[in-house]
Amino acid sequence: RLRTVTGVQTCALPILSKETGHGSLEIYNISGQKIATLYDGMMTAGAYKIINYEVPKTQRGVLTYIFRMGANKASGKMINISR
Repeated sequence: RLRTVTGVQTCALPILSKETGHGSLEIYNISGQKIATLYDGMMTAGAYKIINYEVPKTQRGVLTYIFRMGANKASGKMINISR
């Protein structure tokens, strides 16, 4: 979910942990380069977090996020982020 307030774009990324363990949430640009690690730490089973990300102007476009938890991962795209 993207939101723009006075020229600053933020994205709210909800994450839900199905197990207890180490989790990470990373953002990648269209070239596959990691541009940010938004979360890196322990999570408990059933934990729900909303991570807010202020999208830098230089990175607006198509971004991919990857949430890793143990051997599992989930990913998605943030598309049409205006420049």
